[in-house]
Amino acid sequence: MLQFPKSRNDQKSLVAEHYRWSSRIKDPRISFFIGSTSHPREINPHDHDFYEMVFIVRGCGIHQCRDRSGRTHKINFCAGDLFAVLPNEIHWYSECSNLWLFNIYIRHDAFSGEMAEFCRTGILHELFCRTGQMPFCKIHIPSGLFEAFAEKCNLMQEELGNAAPGYQLLITHGIEDLLIRLVRLQNSRGKIKPAPLDSRDFVSRVTAYIEEHLTESFTLDSLARRACLSKSQFCRRFKTAAGTTVWTYLTLQKLEKAKKLLAETRLDIDEIAGDCGFRDPSYFTRQFRKYFKETPMDYRRKHSILILRQTRNFKVRKKDLKKC
Repeated sequence: MLQFPKSRNDQKSLVAEHYRWSSRIKDPRISFFIGSTSHPREINPHDHDFYEMVFIVRGCGIHQCRDRSGRTHKINFCAGDLFAVLPNEIHWYSECSNLWLFNIYIRHDAFSGEMAEFCRTGILHELFCRTGQMPFCKIHIPSGLFEAFAEKCNLMQEELGNAAPGYQLLITHGIEDLLIRLVRLQNSRGKIKPAPLDSRDFVSRVTAYIEEHLTESFTLDSLARRACLSKSQFCRRFKTAAGTTVWTYLTLQKLEKAKKLLAETRLDIDEIAGDCGFRDPSYFTRQFRKYFKETPMDYRRKHSILILRQTRNFKVRKKDLKKC
């Protein structure tokens, strides 16, 4: 049987909610639970008396965990990453963007006998049996296995929801199958390390962050740090993966937001420029004309929902056009 970690009394004080297996899982026959969820931008500190394995399906963010020795571990994660949280470890999420994940809950006494011994080997030992001296372990599931992992999680979630006869056994075997696949993945390519992001994950992570912070001031340094790359590496990889420079991408995202505001609101041009992260309205107009071959006002006259609605109803008045 896996050893239950020490009490939370050994940890440094941190205000956190505590969740118990008995209050979250009503069926006493269940040793494993799986669910999928989207996360808000921030998740407050919390802990629980069971193991949790997290598999990131979409999006990115930061996970922080305070272990039993009081040390805080901080990791950036993105689609394809997998990590575990031990019982009574206080943890929280921040800067989440477009996040969707699977939570796999494992009761602290779920593994016994041969499976317990298996979990003390290799990468599983780093996930579930780490001590205060061991670094926080994150595994990146390669793209070739990503779909198989996600499909396995979906099937187990369906079994749990249907609760057909024998569903507990299928979920148990499904979790054990995932753990065996992780060990075999490690054996097939040597020790698993946090893998560099592939092109899809890299672009997804950076663009999701940009789209959520369009009005903020970006520096190349700050974006490169988020991607754990040097500035030159960041620029080269972004252009290769996205087909354009990061600054062109950022400008186009701001202008696309401006087009939406021009078509759907009565805000004046200066307000729209500010709402889209352009400090200088004249610069905004120049950029708009550069990429769309017309001024913001010309675009509004052609595409404003308000104006088109008035036109269909034959109620267009000059003063209404001025307001738009």
